[in-house]
Amino acid sequence: MQYDLVISGGTVVFPAEGSVPCDIAIKDGQLAAFLGTGHGVSAAEVIDASGKHVMPGVIDGHAHVGFTGKMAEDFRTETFAAAKGGCTTILAYILQKNAYAAEHQCYVDMVRANAVVDVGFHYNIVSKEQLEEIDTYTQKLGVSSFKYLMTCRGSESQRLGLKEVDDGLLYEYFQKVGELGGVPCVHCENIEVCWTMQSESERNGLTGLTAWDSSRPSHAEAEAIFRAVFLAEKAKCPRIYIVHLSSKEGLQMVRWLRKKGLGIEIIVETCPHYLVLDVNCEAGVLAKVNPPLRHSVDNEALWDALFANEISTVGSDHVARPKSTKEGGIWKASPGFPGSGTMLPLLLHEGFHKRRLPMHRIAELISANPAKSFGLYPQKGAMLLGADADLTIVDLNLERSISYENSGSVSDYSVYEGRQVKGWPVQTLLRGCVVMRDGEITTQPGSGNYLARRAHGNSCTPQ
Repeated sequence: MQYDLVISGGTVVFPAEGSVPCDIAIKDGQLAAFLGTGHGVSAAEVIDASGKHVMPGVIDGHAHVGFTGKMAEDFRTETFAAAKGGCTTILAYILQKNAYAAEHQCYVDMVRANAVVDVGFHYNIVSKEQLEEIDTYTQKLGVSSFKYLMTCRGSESQRLGLKEVDDGLLYEYFQKVGELGGVPCVHCENIEVCWTMQSESERNGLTGLTAWDSSRPSHAEAEAIFRAVFLAEKAKCPRIYIVHLSSKEGLQMVRWLRKKGLGIEIIVETCPHYLVLDVNCEAGVLAKVNPPLRHSVDNEALWDALFANEISTVGSDHVARPKSTKEGGIWKASPGFPGSGTMLPLLLHEGFHKRRLPMHRIAELISANPAKSFGLYPQKGAMLLGADADLTIVDLNLERSISYENSGSVSDYSVYEGRQVKGWPVQTLLRGCVVMRDGEITTQPGSGNYLARRAHGNSCTPQ
């Protein structure tokens, strides 16, 4: 057989299994064969991956678009940044106050015109109107995962220009999403406790990231996790996806709930910044995020949980914001910062090199498990014959400093600016086509697809 492409000489990383030296043959955008040395097959193109590792493309299951007010541009710049970091798919949280069905095709068209990696959507549910349309989202529009902001009350909802939510809507959310076989993602913080703690932090004169951590404490996260899981179980929802777990205390709550044997699957995600940054971060207010950065004891607890398979996925919580939105001190600065393009390098440096987190475990956390969680597997996130040839070729010995100027993102800063990192993706392939080589995008905007996903299964359909 004449193949379209052969990647030769590399070590192939099979998620959850291990790493094996072999060649990969690609035909019609799919993985067609895994070949031993001396195979003698022919291909129209050969990529020499000698001395490098070939991983399934990174799936960033937690990214945000639209916070710049220019969503179409976000789909271009932020997928550029994702591809530079080895991502081949992002799942973007879309947030608006009105129902989504009328706007859905507009978002799809933006992806088709601008993205350089594949894109799927999670829709934030913040109103009954949106909840009533969920059947349409899952059955006709290909959106099978959603997000509920437990913090969307009072001043927090006003800041976002949204209606307030309550636990009654949360309960209905679990009922509806559970019935349809979708994935209910939940941002877990008790915002009313946070308001009380913020007043206390301000009275005590706290500033910077320490003040933000004190105002949104880890016990506010842990309590909200308990409430969300408890209500989901009572609503007969079979699973819940806890986004961006930040703390040891939150992790302990998850462990306690799992031991109770409630009959509900608790899927847990954390983010690179909760693994490698804390309240002493040199970036200061630029690193304001919800939930806040915590302490070194929380960092280490989360690393331990990655090794112990207690955390299933790592997502970036990428938010493209200009530096100007961080002005005015800790209480006025906007939360969130970019991270898609640095997720894999940070896990390679801090995980593989420093802590010996195996490469196949990294691939499981940022490729296979996000794909399985969100209905993309085995088309995405898999080193299996017939899967999409979405790959990232990694040089584990390449050392480079992180710089926002090279990121491709619209954000004019990085909270990791100047950090020396060992281990970088050097090529990203989407369905067998090179979209990034040596830090440069090699394709045109619009090469990415919109991924319509089905509930009740691990499959997706590019459109």
